[in-house]
Amino acid sequence: EEQGLDSDPIQASVSAVVPPAVAAQMAIPAEVTFSELEDEQQEIITQSIGEQIAAAAQVPVERVVIKSIRDGSLIVDFEIIESDDPEEPEAISPQEAFANLETQIEAEPETFTENVTEDIAEADPELAEELQLATPVIGEIVQSTVHLGEVYKGGELRATQTGTNELDDDDTIAISAAGEGFSVSPASLELGPGEEGSFDIVFTATANGDFSGTVQVRTGDLANPGNDITVTATVLPDPPSIEVSTDAIAFDDLIVGDQPLTDTFTISNTGEVDLEVTLIVLGERVFTPVPTIISVPGGGDADVEVSFAPNDGVSFESSLRISHNAPDVEPLSIALSGTGIAAIPEIDLAESALDFGDVTVGETSTQNLTIGNPGTASLEGTITLSGADSYSSSLLGNYSLSRGEELTIEISFAPTLDGDSDAALTITSNDPDEAELVVALSGTGKGTPEIELVESALGFGGISVDETGAQSLTISNSGTASLEGTITLSGAGTFTASVEGAYSLAPGEALTIDISFDPVEAGASAGSITITSNDADDSELVVNLVGTGIDDDIALVPEIDLSESSVGFGDVLIGETATASAMILNLGTASLEGTISLSGDATFSASVEGEFAVAVGEVLKIDISFAPIEDISSEGTITITSNDADDSELTIILSGSGSTGVQVCVDAGGTIVVGDFDGNGAVNFQDFFKFADNFGTSESSANWDPAYDLDANGSVNFQDFFKFADDFGKQCTYQ
Repeated sequence: EEQGLDSDPIQASVSAVVPPAVAAQMAIPAEVTFSELEDEQQEIITQSIGEQIAAAAQVPVERVVIKSIRDGSLIVDFEIIESDDPEEPEAISPQEAFANLETQIEAEPETFTENVTEDIAEADPELAEELQLATPVIGEIVQSTVHLGEVYKGGELRATQTGTNELDDDDTIAISAAGEGFSVSPASLELGPGEEGSFDIVFTATANGDFSGTVQVRTGDLANPGNDITVTATVLPDPPSIEVSTDAIAFDDLIVGDQPLTDTFTISNTGEVDLEVTLIVLGERVFTPVPTIISVPGGGDADVEVSFAPNDGVSFESSLRISHNAPDVEPLSIALSGTGIAAIPEIDLAESALDFGDVTVGETSTQNLTIGNPGTASLEGTITLSGADSYSSSLLGNYSLSRGEELTIEISFAPTLDGDSDAALTITSNDPDEAELVVALSGTGKGTPEIELVESALGFGGISVDETGAQSLTISNSGTASLEGTITLSGAGTFTASVEGAYSLAPGEALTIDISFDPVEAGASAGSITITSNDADDSELVVNLVGTGIDDDIALVPEIDLSESSVGFGDVLIGETATASAMILNLGTASLEGTISLSGDATFSASVEGEFAVAVGEVLKIDISFAPIEDISSEGTITITSNDADDSELTIILSGSGSTGVQVCVDAGGTIVVGDFDGNGAVNFQDFFKFADNFGTSESSANWDPAYDLDANGSVNFQDFFKFADDFGKQCTYQ
């Protein structure tokens, strides 16, 4: 027992040791705070104290290790270690060296501090003067060992230690622990004179094996500074534990004499010691497990295959008994069942009718029809198709299905005319209960109207007053359904049309509209014909009309008018070209002349550039194209100068954006989410199963799909899995 600390552990063993080193503490009163000194000054003090300890202990300076110097005067923690010099086999032990040091300090304490001061003065006289070192006090750190015992992983060991304040004043005993799993509670004891306190050394088991650490106890008694306790503990492996993946195996029906059916279950050992298992079938011997004796290593699994081979056309029930060495767990059992059956064919047809709904004329809609044989003998028969010629089948004639086999037939409907269409698919078989089945087929052909109009403007030129100018335009229906709509003439009363109001064109039919211009006075006239239709892509088309009445007294001046002041193309896929048009109209009484120039992004082009001339009452059409090459917005300008004194320069502003056409899924914050492989706006287990199917593939794999290569490095690996895991569970919206 050492003064200042009593060691009396609970539920642990303690033993004294002769350590390979002596740990000690020396307190030297000083007029400085060590931690506030410069690094160089701290190094000088450390070296000087170490040299003087070595000299007093009568050992080489290499055997003195200064662990730390703390504030509170100069609190020096140091060790005297064994000699590792092979040429000094008779070197004194650390214990003998410490005894020499104690004797020297007790005999001549002032000499030690004077020697230290002189050493420091040689390197830094001002520092030596500032230190004002006083008589040192030295004390050995008592060392002992505590073994806390054995425990399973997840458990805890605890030993209680006691300490007594042997001083005449209050004292604080500081306690700390080092080493994996070790801790102390509390971290300090506040004790009055002669008062006793206790603390716990705690070990928390997180892994198997032998563990060691150190508990350091420090008192305020400079002559008896405390203990270093070496603590040890052992964590034992967990005993075997059994888990079985199922408690019942129900086999499908099996024809007697066929190949046995098999099913597999898994025995898992969540412990760390081998699990020994024996399997025995109780009951009908039509069930066979393989293997019957198993050793499952700790943390491992073992698969057991059970086969079913019925010997009669009846139902069988047995149980599989699982004996094992897992403690505190009774033997387990798995219920086994299966039925032997006789050979009978049976037709299974999920659909009795297929309705194709509305299908556009010229297109083809397909549906699948599956014939199954859940019976126990081969299913045979014929397939025939009757009714409208717009239906076809991928298989007609004889068919044969073995037991459990399915046959998928692709039925197609390709209407050539508007209207309803019906047919029937007749399936005969050797099923004694259903020798003939009929599947009704129905659908409706739907044509699509498509308007064709070549002219976008008609210019009548200059027409003398009281004379008539005549032109025509043609509407045609190139679609597969009736084209219907209205024709409306608007603008100056000098224009007339041969057809106005409602119209209807059958597929392939055309309608010619005669337009007349009858000026009653000199000057420009403008009008338009608006053609509406049931063509979803061109529901309204406008043909601009322009003409000029001329007489001998009219002033001859040009007058420009533009059909468009701006043309916006919107989003256009990169690599594709969008087109639009604009028209220059001459509403004056003299030839309109000028230049057309295009500026801005090179993605725009115009069919007319340079000089132009438009006769009186005529129209010049400019075809404009936009062909983006990047995913950016583009702008351009068509500048038109003319001899119109009032509008000598006009512009048409062009705009458009390139688009990749690729949609991305983003969360509520606008961050792109990856891993939604099924495109349902959520990264979930369905996506995980798809990812797992592609895990490990690379560009050289036959089933390579780059959609799962999230980092685009040519292989689907753990880097892609980590990216997938980061977004797992997120919701997103496609943009």
